[in-house]
Amino acid sequence: METLLVTVELGFGVVWWYNRSVMTREKQLQIQLRAIRFLRVLKHGRTYSELSQLLKISPIVLNRYVKGHVLPEIARAEQILELCTWEKLAEQAQQLLAFDEDGFIDNTALLADTSFLATVADLVATRFPNTSKVLTAAVDGIPPAVHIAAELGVPCLFAKREREIGVSKFIESRYKLSGGQMVSYFLPATALRRNDRVLIIDDLLRSGETQSVLVEMVQMNEATPVGIFSLIQIGEEGVRRLQKSVFCPIEALLVLS
Repeated sequence: METLLVTVELGFGVVWWYNRSVMTREKQLQIQLRAIRFLRVLKHGRTYSELSQLLKISPIVLNRYVKGHVLPEIARAEQILELCTWEKLAEQAQQLLAFDEDGFIDNTALLADTSFLATVADLVATRFPNTSKVLTAAVDGIPPAVHIAAELGVPCLFAKREREIGVSKFIESRYKLSGGQMVSYFLPATALRRNDRVLIIDDLLRSGETQSVLVEMVQMNEATPVGIFSLIQIGEEGVRRLQKSVFCPIEALLVLS
C-alpha cells in the first residue's frame, strides 16, 4: 500500500502530521469534524460568498458543511484545515473582541464561541502534548481551559477566590492589589501532585499577577509548569513578571499593545 504522509503547518513551529494510509475511521472523522468546526469559526462575520472566495468551495456546499448536513471528504477537510493557523485564529479573535469608550476589553463573544475555543484547543494541545493537568483561575479562564483539557484528555483544575465548602485542605496563594488589598486564590490540596506537568491557561494576560499565583501553586506542590497560554495578551508587563519566576513557554493567541 502506498504511504502518504500528510503534514499541516500550524504556526509557532508546530506541525500536525499523520499517515493517511493507516488512518482509522475515527481519525478521519476527527479531521472532518475539526474542518466543520473551523468553518464555523471562519463563517463569523462573513457571508457564504466571502467564505467561498477564501476557500474556493461552492457557497451551497459550504452551507451544508457549516450546518452539519454533510461531512467534507477527507481530502477537502485537509484543504480546509490548511488555513487553520495561529495567525488566522488571531484574526478571528480580534473580530470577536469589543472595546468600550475607555478602552476596556469585552471578551464575552470570544468566551461564548465554543467552535472557536475548541479550534484553539486543537492547536494548543498539539503545542503542549506532555501535559498531565490544566490549571486556570475562575471564572473567565474556565471556558478555554475546559476545551484545552478535554482535547488533551487530562483533568482541568480551577483556582477560586473562595474556599470550596466540603473541602478540608487547600493550597493558598495570594497577591497584593495596588491599593494594598490582598487577593487570595484557593485550590484543593489534593488537586496537584508532585511531578505533575501543568499547563496554565487564562483568557487574559495583562499584569501577570493571576498567572503568577497559579505558578506559585504549581511550584508549592513540586509540580512543573510546562507552559502558560492566554487567549489575549496586553503589553509585555505580564510576560516580564512571569519570566522572573518560571522557565517555560509563555504564549498568547492574540497580542495587543
